[in-house]
Amino acid sequence: MAKKRTKKITPVETGQLEDTKGNLYQDISSKIRLSESYVSLILGAVVVIGLVVVFFLLIRETRIQAPSDLDTTNIPQSTTPISQRTYILKEGESIWDVAVRFYGDGYRYVEIVEANKLENPDYVPPGTQLIIPNAK
Repeated sequence: MAKKRTKKITPVETGQLEDTKGNLYQDISSKIRLSESYVSLILGAVVVIGLVVVFFLLIRETRIQAPSDLDTTNIPQSTTPISQRTYILKEGESIWDVAVRFYGDGYRYVEIVEANKLENPDYVPPGTQLIIPNAK
C-alpha cells in the first residue's frame, strides 16, 4: 500500500500570518498589562530625558572659560571719589541704628562693619569713630 502524500499548508498561504502578528501583540500586551497610554508616557519620558542629557552636554561644551593671564593695565580706574563720612557712636546706639540713619536701611550695617573692620559688630563701645562709606 502506498502512502498518501498530503500537502502541508503554511500560514502564509492561508493569510493567517497577519493574525498571528496581531495575536502576538495582544498576548504580549496582555501579559505586560500596559495600555497604549502608558507606553506613550514611557516613550515621552525617554525623549525628555534624552533632551535633558543633550542640553547639559551642550552647556558643558560651550562653557566660557576666563583667560588665566588677564591684562589689567588697560582697565580704566574709577575717578569718582567714594563719599564717606565719619560718625562718632553715641551711648545706646548700634551699628544698625547708624545704618538706618545714613542709608535708610538697617541691613546695610554690613558695609559699615566692613569699612571699619570691626571684629564684633554686636558690641561697639560708645565714642568709637566709625567710617560711613557711600553716605548720603
